Amino acid sequence: MYKKTRHNPYKKTCPENGRVFIMLAARLSIYIFVLFVAFVVQKPASACECMTVSQERGKEIIAAAAFIFEGRIMGLDTMEQPEEDFDYTADIPVSQSPVFSKARLKIIDLYKGVPGQERLEAYIDTLSSCGYMIEIGDVMDFILNEQDGVLVQAEICDMPGQSDWDDLKAGIYRQP
Repeated sequence: MYKKTRHNPYKKTCPENGRVFIMLAARLSIYIFVLFVAFVVQKPASACECMTVSQERGKEIIAAAAFIFEGRIMGLDTMEQPEEDFDYTADIPVSQSPVFSKARLKIIDLYKGVPGQERLEAYIDTLSSCGYMIEIGDVMDFILNEQDGVLVQAEICDMPGQSDWDDLKAGIYRQP
């Protein structure tokens, strides 16, 4: 089974060593690939997954919105963190809800709403926004509804589909 090599009579080799080495190398490369995928390629976990709504629902969201625009968050006035027993289903004004923060927004590109305004104040979801941390300086698309005399961010996971966004950006919903 073992044979002495010609170059070194004291070194013993096994003819199967080459195959064993190849099998170990293949297993090692699979383990490295799995670790790479597990730790490098993964996306951050979040509490929910947002899905695109139907085209009919997208049109309803656009019709109900007071403003739709691309904008930058210029400032945030956040509420204190809620107590553990806070009732998130309670009917309280958004201005008193710890889920919403008062944001100062700069309009970059207006898709729907009253033209001529450069800045708005609105209440946006900064606590339950599906794992997305909103920070000052962020540029994003906003859909704002009017509620009790204030502007409030629409449901963050209730977003129109790509064709609706294409229509918005093409100016179909702009007011003269």
